[in-house]
Amino acid sequence: MLKDVETRKQVHVIKEALGRLGVDFRRFDERMKKLADHIRLAHQDAEDVQTSSRKISQQFARIENADIDEPETPGIAEKPEEGKSE
Repeated sequence: MLKDVETRKQVHVIKEALGRLGVDFRRFDERMKKLADHIRLAHQDAEDVQTSSRKISQQFARIENADIDEPETPGIAEKPEEGKSE
């Protein structure tokens, strides 16, 4: 009988400890989810920046290779008409 009373006290203590542990674990789980979201967003941001960097580098390469569409400037390639001076 004395043993049953002591066991019940221990069960009560264990249940209280498990309750506190459950609260802490839920808080930990929420924080872990937030951290995972931040990491996912940071990864996406890094990929977006890398895409922009690649596009800018490609534009520089085209410019360096003179592989750009030159804007049309009227009159440069044409001979001036007679009687008109430029």
